[in-house]
Amino acid sequence: MGMSLGAEAALLLGTLDDRIDIVVALAPGAHVWSWIEDGVQTSHWSWKGEPLPFVPFDLDWQPTMTHRAMSTPIGQRLKMFPAEADAARIPAERFKGDLVLMAGGDDKVWPAVEFAEQIAARRGMLETRAMIAAQAGHRFIFPGEEPKVGGQAMAPRWIG
Repeated sequence: MGMSLGAEAALLLGTLDDRIDIVVALAPGAHVWSWIEDGVQTSHWSWKGEPLPFVPFDLDWQPTMTHRAMSTPIGQRLKMFPAEADAARIPAERFKGDLVLMAGGDDKVWPAVEFAEQIAARRGMLETRAMIAAQAGHRFIFPGEEPKVGGQAMAPRWIG
């Protein structure tokens, strides 16, 4: 089970490790994304010591008041780097176990609903349950939890 980038990891592990028979992915992504390590853009994830294919950042992008998330808006990155996006798509159809996808319609980080629907469609007849909560954002609030208030804008620190 994982949320956001953790959902990315959970989905990947389901496709790579036959011992896993159920994955729960909250605010799932449908691709492997990049990050910056020691000033070099690389994959968030590796398998057996090798980085997995990833969708890169647009290093020339600058945040605005409307796009203050982690980096270039996700949809723009997918369009800018179509070959990389295709290679970085998480092959959830390879996971033969049960899959639960939970996505919020008010997700401001990435289009989790669209990603959940893409993943579910690719899995065809494999056991998949996509649960969409129209009012939910990127982080789900579970029974007994208090909503988070405040916080900070997620403007990237690595942009000069």
